[in-house]
Amino acid sequence: MVDHDGNQFGQRRNGDRLVIEPLETSHVYLLRRELLGLDLAPQGAIDHVEGRVTVVGSGLCTSHRRCIGEGHFERCVGVEQRVIEVEQNMGEGHSYEVSRIGQYVLAMSTTRRGLNRAAHIAGVYEHPQREIPDKTVPQIHAEVAAGALADAGLTMADVDAYYSAGDAPGFGALSMADYLGLDCRHLNDTETGGSSYLLHVQQAAQAIAAGDIDVALITLAGKPRTGGAGPGGSARFSSAPESAFETQFGLGVIGGYAMAATRHMHEFGTTSAQLAEIKVAASSHAQHNPNAFLKDVVTVEQVVESRMISDPLHLLDACVVTDGGGALVVVSDAVAASLDRHTVPVLGTGFGFKGTSSGRIDLTYTGAAVSGPAAFDEAGVAPADIDYASIYDSFTITVLVTIEDLGFCDKGKGGEFVLDGALHAPFGELPFNTDGGGLCNNHPANRGGMTKVIEAVRQLRGEAHEAVQVPDCRLALAHGTGGSMATRMGSATLILGRD
Repeated sequence: MVDHDGNQFGQRRNGDRLVIEPLETSHVYLLRRELLGLDLAPQGAIDHVEGRVTVVGSGLCTSHRRCIGEGHFERCVGVEQRVIEVEQNMGEGHSYEVSRIGQYVLAMSTTRRGLNRAAHIAGVYEHPQREIPDKTVPQIHAEVAAGALADAGLTMADVDAYYSAGDAPGFGALSMADYLGLDCRHLNDTETGGSSYLLHVQQAAQAIAAGDIDVALITLAGKPRTGGAGPGGSARFSSAPESAFETQFGLGVIGGYAMAATRHMHEFGTTSAQLAEIKVAASSHAQHNPNAFLKDVVTVEQVVESRMISDPLHLLDACVVTDGGGALVVVSDAVAASLDRHTVPVLGTGFGFKGTSSGRIDLTYTGAAVSGPAAFDEAGVAPADIDYASIYDSFTITVLVTIEDLGFCDKGKGGEFVLDGALHAPFGELPFNTDGGGLCNNHPANRGGMTKVIEAVRQLRGEAHEAVQVPDCRLALAHGTGGSMATRMGSATLILGRD
């Protein structure tokens, strides 16, 4: 069962009582029996039998406009809305589990609910500066917000939902919504590190699909280069529950990723030269970006000969530290249709959490092993269909392992995959991070997820630099990693398309 907010519920018997409880994996619908069957127009019906059924057609009920019934979760749910969802989600030939609850039919899908292009990214903006000593973090938030809204052809007055993460000062979304002068009915400051902004896109898309919001603004800003906290340097980390068990033994950000790289090398024979290929590809793209922090093209030899910062990682294996920020505007299908701007539909989303398992941790995979398949499944595409990929690149090892976990190659084969220009745009096997990525261009507020989405949107709009624009780019992937590969992380994946 699904209430009008999109929340999913299942049912079980407890004596004589029918217990309604949340579901995490199944998508279910509650529809009045007489509104199914032959009342559906223009074609077909669902065969009403117990057990498995097959959808033989779909359509919109044209003869009923009354509600399913009073008392349904103490809400009144419109029949037209529910039947539209059947039209969009119960495709012909798909099987569903069906049971009866009195006058209702409960149809439960075994697959994840698709977003059905309900949400579109309509505006993006990346702050052009990499050192911003003369502005505050709130000011940078405001500048990128205004830039993304202008890109979409909207204003602050159009925004009804605002998303921020741990980079937002004060009370987070509360403080920033007030500072920006927003009039929102939805605020969210979910914090998963660098992947937060991709998770925000997922959450905004879900809220749009549920009919709760129409225009979501997502912002990021920080100044780690000219006065803000460095990577892992925020005071919030010192009070984390794991702090007493990890930091006192010297486990820092770089050391954790070095541990992951060491393990991958031990398990699969990955080499420093193979990791260096990732930096080389990023630098070859950054040379075309006038705002990139590092514009010089480097060689494999230069990477492996750069200063060792934590064996086996070298200085050039690490991302840049920059001030800056970025913003996204996610809108409903109706709003997108009203805009002159080329919007990018959100086709699939996924999130994966990976913890330490009390020390029983495998350092050779990331949360992308969960988030990637979920996003591909929701979008109905496969890794081989992707034309361009924005992949989180805090370190070169992050990219290599993520490529494996997303399914672009087998586990342990990432080192071989990145050879021979595979990541180089525009004609490599998997063109990636064509703005130079976090390794060369920008890693604002020590968080690289926002810029991954921005560059993916540029590629789909045909707005990347001509030297790195992927021809006829129709499907793009953006992936963010938050936390640390060595401990706990939240990974988020988006599949974006082109209308």
